[in-house]
This record gives sequence, C-alpha cells and structure tokens, in this order.
Amino acid sequence: MGIVEHSVRFDREAPSLATIVERIGRLTGLGVSVTESQADGVFAVRAKIAFNRYPTEHVEVYQRRQAAPGEPLHQPRPGLPGEPIVRIRIYIAQEPTLFYATLSALEVLGGVPDKSAATADRAGYDLPVSDAELDRRRRKARQRAFVAAGVAVPALVLTSPIWIAKLLISIPGGVRKAYRLMKGSDGTG
Repeated sequence: MGIVEHSVRFDREAPSLATIVERIGRLTGLGVSVTESQADGVFAVRAKIAFNRYPTEHVEVYQRRQAAPGEPLHQPRPGLPGEPIVRIRIYIAQEPTLFYATLSALEVLGGVPDKSAATADRAGYDLPVSDAELDRRRRKARQRAFVAAGVAVPALVLTSPIWIAKLLISIPGGVRKAYRLMKGSDGTG
C-alpha cells in the first residue's frame, strides 16, 4: 500500500500536538482523538490523529528532533527541541478528509507546505464536514479502492506468467556466465 506524505515548515517553533488537534477539530467540526507514541531520541512528536467516528483510520503526524551541533543529522539526541518541520502521512487507500484537514490546520497555524496539495484535490473535501458527509466520502473512497483492486489483480494474474517465463529463460545464461567468471578467477581455466 502506498503512502502520501507532506512536510510543513514553520519559521518559528512548530505548534504543539494539542494545538494541532484542537485546530483540526475546529476546522472540521468533528471530534478528534490522538494517540501519542513514546518519546525517543529521534522524534520530538510522533502521534496518530483520527476522527472519533473512525478511530482506526488515522493520519500520522511527526516531528524529528534536531541534531546536536556538529553531529550527523541521523543521530539526533533526546532533550533537543524538534525541528521546525511537521510531517504528515496517510495511506493511499484511506479517505483523505482528515489528511487535508491536518494540512489545512498546519497552514492556518503558520506553516508552509513543501509541496502544495492541488486545489482540485482539496475541492471535494470542504470543511467543516458533517458525520453524514464523512460517511459518504468514506464509502466513495472504499468504492474507488475496490475498483482499483479489481483492475490490479487481473493485471497481475495476466502478467505473472510473462515474468516467470522471462526468469526461467534467463537463469541458464546467468549460471553459464557465473561459471565462466568463477573458472577464470581461480586460475584453473
């Protein structure tokens, strides 16, 4: 399953998780819950945000810690503040209302996205949203995922024999080439 991810940069310190969740609730008009992960040396904030109505369908929000001066970026240390970038992530098959609401909330709080989600993409996901509208959007997203799977599975079934035949045809040539290389490298040839 694919992932869609956006980064939102702030000129100053990024807003707290509570501020982000509160803003999402105000923008959507729906109840929002948050599940925070344990703090570690890499992340200043790492959480899953979901609508109360669908707690298993969440958006991941995270902020990495800044690296200590003179240290490589891949070795951040606990106790240092988070970098001024908040990243949000969602899986492709999920209904994107919460994703766009989170992106909008971060923009309202002063963030600038690294790549703008197309206006056409956001057009069908106006805020605030009612429970009935969220249910409708969710059904529509599931129908799209079902249709996509209906196309992908037969395509995989039809193309698999071609790839298997190609693999079987190429194996003998690869074995001969490896044998010649091995024979020539040990000086016995």
